[in-house]
Amino acid sequence: MKRISLLLFLTLFGGGYLMAQATQQASLAAKQKKVEQGKQVQITVKLAPAPDIGGAVFVFVAPDDQPTQSVNNGSVGVGPGGTTVDAFTTIPTNAKLGTWKVVLVRFQPQNSPGTDLTITGSTTFEVIEHKTVVPTTADVQVK
Repeated sequence: MKRISLLLFLTLFGGGYLMAQATQQASLAAKQKKVEQGKQVQITVKLAPAPDIGGAVFVFVAPDDQPTQSVNNGSVGVGPGGTTVDAFTTIPTNAKLGTWKVVLVRFQPQNSPGTDLTITGSTTFEVIEHKTVVPTTADVQVK
């Protein structure tokens, strides 16, 4: 009886531990490979395995050589069983030119702490210069 109880205990709790350790990952694909400063980059995120609860997906991008200078413009909601979301991030108007990449993808269940996901897929894109037109004169009339 003790052996059966121990075996049952190890199966229930050991198996639960192994299932909790399943790798969560995000496969990525940037829709545009070149993005102007001040414009949005669209990033398709495919989650694996599919979450069994709703939550939010956060995507952070940064210059390739400055991963700590990341940009995030909020999150995208995903429901239970959802596997694919499109995240949109606006690149700053004064962003560094050159290669940028996705540096972090996080899944955060509702009312719970987030989990950083293992990133696979195409993570880089090019930030190119945007020729900003700003006013140079102001016609003023005092009445």
